[in-house]
Amino acid sequence: MLFSLWSAKAGAGCTAIAIALANDLAIRRGSALLVDVGGDVPSCAGLDPAIDGLTDWLRASRSSIDAMARLEIAIGSNGVDLLPLGSAHRWSATRQASLLQLLAHDPRPVVVDVGHVPARPQSCLERLRERFVIDADQSFLVSRQCYLSMRRALASPLRSNGVILVRETERALDAFDVAHLLSLPVVAQVDHDPLVSRALDSGTFASRVPKLLGRQLRGVA
Repeated sequence: MLFSLWSAKAGAGCTAIAIALANDLAIRRGSALLVDVGGDVPSCAGLDPAIDGLTDWLRASRSSIDAMARLEIAIGSNGVDLLPLGSAHRWSATRQASLLQLLAHDPRPVVVDVGHVPARPQSCLERLRERFVIDADQSFLVSRQCYLSMRRALASPLRSNGVILVRETERALDAFDVAHLLSLPVVAQVDHDPLVSRALDSGTFASRVPKLLGRQLRGVA
């Protein structure tokens, strides 16, 4: 099953939540594939952000499924494999369709860190991000309790199965308000934690995902 996490406004926390969800699924199901379309996962896992990845596979006209599998990197110790973003910027629609089909049929649960999707995608990468949201078995909007984030989400043509809400104590909006504004269920609430931010900045988050964060995401998958 393919799960896509996306945001209508940058800085919502997609990367941390995608890593935590993939880690929890790997613990419960034996393995998981984390696909980085936002571009930030390697840095959060202590890896070189310039490593080859899925966009390089997309650019090559004849690369096989085995070639894509060789791009995967194990992160953490719980059975999560990372498919990095890569550095290519252009590819054909045929190759993109092949990628989506291969990931849809992967026997592992697949978690996609889509990142920010603008209301009007322009580049190949932005259109790929949009496609991951549309084609996912389950797509979830990641949002803070921020009115500007709500406005961006309402302006987006994309729809999701629910909202993963990042809770901040100083915000006035609560889960009920968010569900009412977006006409979507809030499937999980995650507490904003400065320790998570520090672990992300130091590149140690993927190897030490807080157990509480995994438990807060149990309603997602």
